[in-house]
Amino acid sequence: YRIIFSGSAYSLVYNLKKGNYLLIRSEPVHASYFIDKLKADETMISEFLPGIYKEFPNHKYLLLVRSDKQEQFLVKKLGELIKEKNILITQYLPNIVDLCFYGALIISGGGTIVRESSLLNVPSIEFFPGDSAPQEKFLVRNGFPIEHIKEKDKIIESTVEILNNGPSSDRFQVESFREKISKFENPIEICFKFVKKKLSKL
Repeated sequence: YRIIFSGSAYSLVYNLKKGNYLLIRSEPVHASYFIDKLKADETMISEFLPGIYKEFPNHKYLLLVRSDKQEQFLVKKLGELIKEKNILITQYLPNIVDLCFYGALIISGGGTIVRESSLLNVPSIEFFPGDSAPQEKFLVRNGFPIEHIKEKDKIIESTVEILNNGPSSDRFQVESFREKISKFENPIEICFKFVKKKLSKL
């Protein structure tokens, strides 16, 4: 399906300044591993966003939800806060990788987007209620800027610290992550060699 931004939403997204906005992704509540952890179509974003906004009311907030019901839940829970012009709730964002790279911080209830953003040297927080996946543990061990935090107060605390510290001097330079990534094996080459080896035995 196609989503068309309203004028105000278009203006917010296309007038962002690097390092002055947060991209916050909701949880995949219908995934099997979320059973008994969160009610369907709810999101923990409603619990920590007000505390962050209180400290940084001049930042912009892109809330990327996964369903109409999650959007309705946030609108109801956030109340008057959702009327602020620097907060956008949407199920679609264009150029998501670019938005991650130039964001001040990426926060997500799922793992994919924060793994990718941390590889781009972007401060990232995952608030998935389960255990850390092997991918997150690997990234943490190798110094990529990703945290797995489950408690709302600690999410707020870590966010405030990250935003107060501001971006590093090389934060928005491609070289800041390209050199680090180049030290690791290329997964495409690994997969190619594996498949080639298997096919050669047929």
